[in-house]
Amino acid sequence: MILWRHEHKSAYDIHAVSSVYSNGLIYITRRYWEERDEIPKVSPDDRVLSKKWTDGTLNCSHGGVIELDVYIYGDSDKNSRNNWIFFDLKTGNVMAEISRVGKGSITYSDGMFYTYGENGSVGLIKASPHDFELVSSFKIDIGSQGHWACPTVAHGRLYIRHGNAIMAYDVTAHR
Repeated sequence: MILWRHEHKSAYDIHAVSSVYSNGLIYITRRYWEERDEIPKVSPDDRVLSKKWTDGTLNCSHGGVIELDVYIYGDSDKNSRNNWIFFDLKTGNVMAEISRVGKGSITYSDGMFYTYGENGSVGLIKASPHDFELVSSFKIDIGSQGHWACPTVAHGRLYIRHGNAIMAYDVTAHR
C-alpha cells in the first residue's frame, strides 16, 4: 500500500543521489541546474507529506549526501563553486563550506568524512556542528577517465577506484 507519493522532477531525468530521511524530514537533492532542493515533512502517522522548506545551496550531482546528527553533508557545484557544504536539516541554515577538494563523492567512517573530488583530490574532513576542518588531502595520480567512484572505508582502509585502478590507504591513524 502506498501511503503517499511525491513527484520529483529533475533535468535530464537523472536521479543519481538517494534521498535522506531523518526525524520526519526527507532531503531530496535536485541536480543538473534545477532551481531548488526539496525538504518535505512526513506527518507523525506517515500519511501526509507537506513542504517544510526548499534549498538552493546544496546541488549534489552524483556523489551522495550524508545525514549525521540532523545535518546534511554534500557537495554543491551550482551555487557554491564546487564547495562541500553542511547545513541544518531542520532549519536549512548553512553551517559551513569548505573548498579545495572539488565536487564529488563522500563517505563517513570513524568520525571522519572522506571526500573524492572529480578533480582527483581526496580529502579527510572533520566536522563539528559549526565548521569543517580539512585534516589532510592528496591527489590521485594513477588510473584513467573520470574521478566519479564513491570512496569506501572498511577495516581501517580507504578504497578509491579511478577507472582501471584501485588503491587502498591505511587510515587507522585517524581512528
